[in-house]
Amino acid sequence: MLFFSQNKEYHKKMSNIAIQYNYLSLYPTETTIWTKVQQQDGLLKVVAMIAALVLVPFEWLGRLFYNLAMGLLSLCSRGGISTPLPIASPTPISAVSQISLQDRVQGALQGQSIGDALGVFTEFLTRDQAAAARVALGRDDLEFSSRSFFLPREQGRHLSAFPVDGWTDDSDQAMMIPRAVRSASRSGSSSESLFAGQLLNWIYHGLNGYSGVQGDTFISRQDPSSSDPNRSQIRAAGLGQLVSAVTRNQNFSTNPHRAALEEWKTMSYAPTVSDRGLMHFRPAPNGAVMRTSPIGSMYRSDNARVVAEAIRFAKVTHADPRCLASCVAVSLAIALLQNGVAVPQVLRLAEDAAVQTLTTEMVQIAPHLDPREQGRVPELTERYKQELQQFLRADLSQLQLGEGMIGYTYKCMGAGFYALRKAYESSQQGGQPTSAIFRRVLQDVIWQGGDADTNAAVAGAMVGAFVGVNGIPDSWKQGLHPQDRALLAETNQLIHQISASG
Repeated sequence: MLFFSQNKEYHKKMSNIAIQYNYLSLYPTETTIWTKVQQQDGLLKVVAMIAALVLVPFEWLGRLFYNLAMGLLSLCSRGGISTPLPIASPTPISAVSQISLQDRVQGALQGQSIGDALGVFTEFLTRDQAAAARVALGRDDLEFSSRSFFLPREQGRHLSAFPVDGWTDDSDQAMMIPRAVRSASRSGSSSESLFAGQLLNWIYHGLNGYSGVQGDTFISRQDPSSSDPNRSQIRAAGLGQLVSAVTRNQNFSTNPHRAALEEWKTMSYAPTVSDRGLMHFRPAPNGAVMRTSPIGSMYRSDNARVVAEAIRFAKVTHADPRCLASCVAVSLAIALLQNGVAVPQVLRLAEDAAVQTLTTEMVQIAPHLDPREQGRVPELTERYKQELQQFLRADLSQLQLGEGMIGYTYKCMGAGFYALRKAYESSQQGGQPTSAIFRRVLQDVIWQGGDADTNAAVAGAMVGAFVGVNGIPDSWKQGLHPQDRALLAETNQLIHQISASG
């Protein structure tokens, strides 16, 4: 386990991006990134961890003891007080460096929403069902007009719950993040609490312009003149089981991070009673990674901030370390792409950051594990680390997007990194316009079925950040409803305002 064995080789590897941090906090809300300039005593860490686990029956006491012990060790190893460490950005050497930053930011935002909007066509189809639909359609290419073809199919009732020519709940939630950050800057409230409030409002009223700050409103998706009932009276649809449970938690409005942790601790998909509580059967769905893309755009000039904010917003509904690692990988990749970093380097840095996040968060979550697993944190961490790396490097056949647990966070993350790799490989070969590359890799993901709107939202955001907005097919950009295009323009403006303000 890397947390307990930070040897010189590991430090050398991680120094490439200077991601050297611990999370020392009583609750996830209070996450702080610290410098780690010296190797800390691994044995003392183990002793502190064991002592903390002994105090697990007194959960808050165990957590407090461990964090205080880690803080003391940090100070002893440095002889002083820690200061925040920005992660150094590598030199931009992208093969498509001519694309402007503005185009990349718009590309990520529009790629997210378009992937979501087209991906819902094959959502919940198995891979075989999606393949059969592809044959029946008679072409690979998808357009917004293809919606009528998919409506009568098996999952048509799900598709009909969303506005015509628009995205689903995935991008609704993504749009709420910049709104919450902007509102927080005007109100003094925390951005995660405002995001939680917007999420509660969305459940009952859809994305209707609510901000949580008096006198402050945003563009609504509602168009009263529309003949589409899902547009004339905007409402929420597609809420996942975990997010639904978290938002019903009594602590959600006041402390969403605690609510998410409490629900994660009690939920289980175990087939037998004896397996309940084991982490393998606790939910690690894709509801956080599907909305994380704006974070990379908002904080693109500060990679450490990207990591911290990706974790903070993910923890509003998702406490599982696998979910947090997925969000960090995707958010940091988008930030690096927008700064023109070459894709091979992006892949390596994003993986390193995700692994370090997983390692750190597994230690943080240890007091909340089943007693049978609290002494096996290093073993569990290594297992999920290897799985993380496999999904980050997998091709479509290995990802099995249309089979098994289709909503697993690693699958969605893997779809995004697969699409980015393929887009980069195609751009290196030359001879294809970027719009053709974007279309092909996104459709490859969509035609796999499964949780296709979520997979395509993440893939679209990542590839969009690579090729820029001009690399997205015009018919797809113009296919979105005018109300949604206006909302995208507003969100793009908010992202740039937040980035400029630091």
